[in-house]
Amino acid sequence: MRVLIYNPNAGRIRRRSRYLNNAIELLRARYPELEVWPTKGPGHATELAAEAASRGALLVISAGGDGTANEVANGLVGTSTALASIPCGTANVLACETRTNLPPGEIAGLIPTMRPERIAVGKVTPAGGNPRYFLLMAGAGFDAMVNQRVDPSFKNRFGKLAYWHAGLTMTGRRLPRMEVTANGRTVETGFALMARVRNYGGDLQIASRASLLEDQFELVTFRGRTSWPYLIYLGGALVGKATSLPGVRSALTDHVHVHSETPGVPVQADGEMVGEAPARVEIVSDALTLMVPLEFEG
Repeated sequence: MRVLIYNPNAGRIRRRSRYLNNAIELLRARYPELEVWPTKGPGHATELAAEAASRGALLVISAGGDGTANEVANGLVGTSTALASIPCGTANVLACETRTNLPPGEIAGLIPTMRPERIAVGKVTPAGGNPRYFLLMAGAGFDAMVNQRVDPSFKNRFGKLAYWHAGLTMTGRRLPRMEVTANGRTVETGFALMARVRNYGGDLQIASRASLLEDQFELVTFRGRTSWPYLIYLGGALVGKATSLPGVRSALTDHVHVHSETPGVPVQADGEMVGEAPARVEIVSDALTLMVPLEFEG
């Protein structure tokens, strides 16, 4: 049994549904038993993925953005069912990281040739909230605040530009003070990123040592509580040199604690809001089977 779970509201699917239909035709030529299940709202992809795994599915294919892939992964963690992804969203960070950010039809043709890779995932447990697994990254402070300010209707019309617009609305705002503890060391920061991947937002690179194939994540912290230093940090991320800038620290770790005396500091996982600090972020080893290209090296 193989299942494709798709988000009807994902950018590429909403605008050009024929792209997904072509991909489904190609997949069914290889997997005649393929079942296609649409999601009906937030969290539904997790339920569908868990159901597919309980019914013995060998493969679940996520068709949507990184949020859909995250939901599907949350339903598959701890099972032997493999996850593949057809990128149809806004940023498609997972696809950028695995070098599969191609049209749906091309990816559909590649999936049968991919290899299964057993990987770790991150898990974030926010104060008073439920644990959430993440494939790509978790963030606290600045980037989660930007995510909160993204206008969904603006995002539907203009895609990634919605995030740039939301970031600009942060200009002049003072960030909450946070403390992040990892590897026995505590640092003060306005933005902490726990990254399993180097790509950020599709166009940027913040982490420089993160890898999906390692049982750790890269913690990157940024000094500064006003938004102005982040313009410099953005420049570094545009050229892949963020971690070499003054005020930026990077460490490899498998466990982080985020704390703030300021209430309401937001935390995100794979671009989705999951709660507020304090939060514990950790690695869960041997958690998920991910389909990757044969040449992928992390």
